[in-house]
Amino acid sequence: MNAVGVIVDESPLYQESFLNEERNISIEQGFNICLFFFNYLWPSTEPKLAKLDDEESTVNQLFFLHTCIGFECSAQWIQAVYLATKIPKEEQKKGFKLTEKEVFFSTLEFNKIYNKVFHFKLIYVLNLLESMLTHSMDYYFEWSIWEKAVDYSFKITSFIDLNWDDTLPQNE
Repeated sequence: MNAVGVIVDESPLYQESFLNEERNISIEQGFNICLFFFNYLWPSTEPKLAKLDDEESTVNQLFFLHTCIGFECSAQWIQAVYLATKIPKEEQKKGFKLTEKEVFFSTLEFNKIYNKVFHFKLIYVLNLLESMLTHSMDYYFEWSIWEKAVDYSFKITSFIDLNWDDTLPQNE
């Protein structure tokens, strides 16, 4: 309730304590954070996917086990960064740095791109990411996985390279 007695929703869109705005993250490092996060998330998500129908479960497994290894998805990551930041590919390529918040929103956009590719069968993961933002305190475990991915990205010395010449397939 504010000073004049109006009830105000004071919960932020995301829990700022979970996203460090002080870090400067390259586009490549952000890509790796996204991939690490999905790979770390997979073991806790797999049992929940078993409750989905067979087709949706299979598509989610393909996303986690094949797409999220990082090969042939550079164009999708570059597009996701653009959708989250409005920074064009040419500027991204020049060494543009992201905040952790921008990396998370790019990860969300990356998932949205693949949700369309897989004909809206990744809705479980998409809902999870959006819920992490809107109800962050209910997703402490998932945020700890995010933090693990971010921390790991600062410990390694080389990343999965982005193919800056990669282009989106015509249907994306």
